[in-house]
Amino acid sequence: MLCLEYDVALRLSLAGRLLAYMWSFAGILFLTVLTGAAVSAFSSAESNGQVTQLEDLANFRTGVYPGAATERELRNIGVPVRGYNSQEEGLAALASGEITAFADDAIPINYIANDNYPGQFTLSSVPSHSMLYAMAQRVQRWTGPMNP
Repeated sequence: MLCLEYDVALRLSLAGRLLAYMWSFAGILFLTVLTGAAVSAFSSAESNGQVTQLEDLANFRTGVYPGAATERELRNIGVPVRGYNSQEEGLAALASGEITAFADDAIPINYIANDNYPGQFTLSSVPSHSMLYAMAQRVQRWTGPMNP
């Protein structure tokens, strides 16, 4: 090993060299874990499929009822949407897997989803300005009642 301050070469034993290599590896491993944790924290909201705000719908293939306030709101924030002629048609597309989320006003979507598709969707109510929106997503595995 070289001591840079005095430009003097020092001889280390095999045990000393192994300790130095292990210490260097531990430092690299620590930085790797730290970087991975930071990236995971930033991307976890996108990967877990939760809808907590309207902007989250940019991660889904989203359907809407054309002309509704929901469509205007989503288009204004840059979320690409596909229009369906009725809420029933949009939820049928969601059930078939054509889209991965359907956004509409809370009252009709909650009624239709609970009446026609009990337990098949996760319903998320997201307040936006003065209106309340609800989103329906396909459920991979349902573990409890929809409205306890």
